[in-house]
Amino acid sequence: MHIADALAQHYTSTKQQLRDNSSASVLCPIARATDYIWQLGLQYPASGLVPSSDYDQVLILHFVGVWTTRVLPLLLTESGGLASTDLATLSKCILARRRSLKQRGPFWNGQSLSIAEVVVAPFADDILHGGVIPDSREFGALAAWLASVRASPLVSNAATQYGDVVTPA
Repeated sequence: MHIADALAQHYTSTKQQLRDNSSASVLCPIARATDYIWQLGLQYPASGLVPSSDYDQVLILHFVGVWTTRVLPLLLTESGGLASTDLATLSKCILARRRSLKQRGPFWNGQSLSIAEVVVAPFADDILHGGVIPDSREFGALAAWLASVRASPLVSNAATQYGDVVTPA
């Protein structure tokens, strides 16, 4: 199976599984899914899923950690109360990564997708169109990055090939 096909299938199944679980039972599948993607990235370094430098790995792990443990569970339970500090942390991680990039582009790795885009992609619509991100300059990097993720082939091809599992409200 080609890595793009594996990621597209992962995108669809993860979105459905996470929607079917409550917040309390979501963290284990999220951790397994994230570990699966990380291992794919290590096994296929040319994929760009996992950055090669130690600094960039720490930065992306921090981003994915905040996303999977603090933002996503609240987003899935629709209990509201997403902390703007968590969203600001994600935005700051994106800005720090952009400053360290030699190659510019809309994604974490410039022109190629990374684990950050893969774990966030199933929920980009929910965040962008759900009024989750405050309309301020502080969150501009996060909003622009999410728009790029939403427009990426990972999301558009998966939605076309496998059907969008959940449409935004």
